Amino acid sequence: MKRVYIIHGWDFNSKMHWYPWLEAELKKKGFKVTVFDMPNTQNPKIEEWVSYLELKIKDVILYLRYNFFVIDI
Repeated sequence: MKRVYIIHGWDFNSKMHWYPWLEAELKKKGFKVTVFDMPNTQNPKIEEWVSYLELKIKDVILYLRYNFFVIDI
């Protein structure tokens, strides 16, 4: 089963904007979806976010691109 990790942007959370819709649509297509609530979203620090993701996601490579993470498995 293919996995998708959704990481929200600055000052957001997993229930805002289109994140719930995207999660539901991907699950309909058979993906295993995880939507994270990142720490300290009002004043994010890249080191905190990467550390958090390293604890939650194993064996993936993270790329920071624009205002979101693209995760290459």
